[in-house]
Amino acid sequence: MGDKRTFLVVDDSEDNRILAGYALRKAFPGAKIVEAHLIEEALRLARETHPDAILTDHHLSVEYGTHFVHHLVESGIRCPVIMVTASLDPRVHRRAYRAGAAHVFAGDDFDYVGFLQRWFAGRRTVDA
Repeated sequence: MGDKRTFLVVDDSEDNRILAGYALRKAFPGAKIVEAHLIEEALRLARETHPDAILTDHHLSVEYGTHFVHHLVESGIRCPVIMVTASLDPRVHRRAYRAGAAHVFAGDDFDYVGFLQRWFAGRRTVDA
């Protein structure tokens, strides 16, 4: 029957959305992947689809992912939000956590699939 989870992937790069969707489908066979490239679209989809987790890029074309996370929290959406960024700047990471991100993956550390597997297994920390 497959996994019944829904994931929202937000990135202004179609290639990155496809790659993230592929990784999530492989780890959670049967899961529904919803994609958005703009924050307004992502907020609408988050309200409509009630995702189990949201994966977002930090550097979106119009706004930063931290603004998106803040809007999600203000909207009452309560699911883990994982931010992915190439930035190693700790200020970016602190802003993401303050906004409400469950975790930030930075540089070449993009094991968001492993993080989500642990999250859904009840282990709410990064460490296995």
